Amino acid sequence: MDKTKLIIDCDAGIDDAQAIMLALARPDAEVLAITCVSGNTEVDHVCRNVLRILTICDHIEIPVYRGCTKALVDHGKHAKFYHGLDGLCDLKGLPEVDMNLIQTEHASCAMNRIVGENQGKITLICIGPLTNVAVALRLNPDFGKQLKKCVIMGGNTEGQGNIEDGSAAEFNFHFDPEAAYMVLHELSCPITTFSWEAVLQNQYPWDWLKRILNIKTSKAIFHSTILRTSLDKHNEWQFPGYSFCDPTVVAIALKETIVTKSRDVFATVELQGRLSRGQMVSDSRNLQKTPPNVKQALEIDRDLMMEMFSSVFEERSDSK
Repeated sequence: MDKTKLIIDCDAGIDDAQAIMLALARPDAEVLAITCVSGNTEVDHVCRNVLRILTICDHIEIPVYRGCTKALVDHGKHAKFYHGLDGLCDLKGLPEVDMNLIQTEHASCAMNRIVGENQGKITLICIGPLTNVAVALRLNPDFGKQLKKCVIMGGNTEGQGNIEDGSAAEFNFHFDPEAAYMVLHELSCPITTFSWEAVLQNQYPWDWLKRILNIKTSKAIFHSTILRTSLDKHNEWQFPGYSFCDPTVVAIALKETIVTKSRDVFATVELQGRLSRGQMVSDSRNLQKTPPNVKQALEIDRDLMMEMFSSVFEERSDSK
């Protein structure tokens, strides 16, 4: 089987953990590196969380790179109100890790090096703010041309935000709007986005999720602990269904057919508005007559997504 070569750029909170665990469990994926960026929490917490996830999944050999500590222009607002101070709900008893395992090379430099060594073969998965990717572009304008494709959890298509102050933007783009703007305008490889509205419109049954939360493998217990804590804290059990953010992006990267409805549009990012800064703006009617730069995934084959995610926690997934 030809494996899809991946670099995962993340701000390792709870949904990032789910996404990384999915990628590591897939026989059709080869994770070459995980790069860390400030977002859900500070970048040092992100690095620690990634090492914890790799330890739980028995893949500590995968190199982890520390990236940007803040947004290009603003300092950004972390999502500590949701993910906790450390990004994983501030739980006690999570695995202790050796931070000396973090590579000394900066994440953006590592991206350029690894992609240059594997031109046309790397799929870049972005599940945090896009600061590292923007810096990689400034270091090497041809960075995007050397990628196979890029799949991004971020942006929004209908002005529904998920920011605590009520802004009409999705968190990853809102945290670093200039970086998001640069990536959409300059990356030049095929880009697929999975927006906040798409997350809300593709929900999963609670009964299915509860079955996963009751599995007793080591990975399943780790996942259940962090996810139950979050769901209880924010009383999310009352919602109609469970919303997958970051794991869906991994699924899209590995199985394009999981997207059952999409649209190709020209999209940019609002940089000025008081309430709309960081909002992705799509020319859905092609009024600007500008060639599309983004494929927006709108609907997901939820049965296939449930099948892929469930397999992460089966007994056989606990061994290499």
